[in-house]
Amino acid sequence: MNDNKAFDSENETDRPLGVLECVAHGFDITAQRPYLLLPMLLLDMFLWLGPRLSLERLIADFVALWPTPTPEVMPIYQILHSWQATLAHEFNLFTLLSLAPTLGVPSLMREQMTLTHPWGERGVLLVASGWGLLGWVVLLGAIGLWLNALYLVPLGRAIIEDTASPLPGPPQVSVLWRQLAQFTLYIIGMLLMVCGPGLLLINILANFNATLGLFTLLSGFTLAMYILLQLLFTVPGLLQLRRKVLPAVQESILLVRVDFGGVVGLVSIALLLLWGFNIIWELVDPTSWFTLFSILGHAIIATALTAALLIFYQTRLAYLQSLQASYATRAAQASATDV
Repeated sequence: MNDNKAFDSENETDRPLGVLECVAHGFDITAQRPYLLLPMLLLDMFLWLGPRLSLERLIADFVALWPTPTPEVMPIYQILHSWQATLAHEFNLFTLLSLAPTLGVPSLMREQMTLTHPWGERGVLLVASGWGLLGWVVLLGAIGLWLNALYLVPLGRAIIEDTASPLPGPPQVSVLWRQLAQFTLYIIGMLLMVCGPGLLLINILANFNATLGLFTLLSGFTLAMYILLQLLFTVPGLLQLRRKVLPAVQESILLVRVDFGGVVGLVSIALLLLWGFNIIWELVDPTSWFTLFSILGHAIIATALTAALLIFYQTRLAYLQSLQASYATRAAQASATDV
């Protein structure tokens, strides 16, 4: 069971659904229950029509502290200045209401730093201090996790009902919110422990050899993506099995290890659908009411893919459990025969 050969079972009828079957089933569940789209639609409507929470004043104070650049670093300074100008003028801190994949409600408008809507210029709220920024980050992160719990719990229950699964199904929204917050803190702590020494090492190697520093940076990024892939099914474990955080992490790692090809296939299809359609949605002028159709289309696809992730998890979890029972039976029979 500890390698990919575990899926070469003699009992073909117990095989879990394929990746495309999971995706198709996810679209079926979404079409039958349009109310599942509501949290995503409301969030995107707010990020489109609501005010922006701007860092313009805070960034201006920070830039004022920059030393006068020397001619040698002027090209880098110009790039940084252009980047911070765009960030100050367009960034909306309210996008923290939609966190990382599986930790936040999927959002189309999070990626579009729009300044206008069909009624004209968007209102602007300014973050005035570093402490204010910290407070907003904590508040918006907590609200974002709560919105995600409100989004996932009905979706998880719908999948349990539709698949007639014996799994216990989602806990209460407040319980899932606490677990999502705990998982988020684990990830932040891990990033702080790894990124600090990692960036220091990259800086040292870059000063020694630029190519070596770049190779180390790319290697670190690849490793980070692989680790995040291992954690992909942690939230489904919290949702559908009511697991504690650490057992859910362990089961996620095991599932990815056993069916790595299927996991990569599911992620690839999800990214292809989301990125491909997002290119189409983003062609619509945000000042046009046709943006409503983009928001609706994105909500349907993102919800269907989230459902597909949960279905993929459930069917493979059941298969893993059947394999465990089969192996235990065979081991007991072998022991009895030896005796």
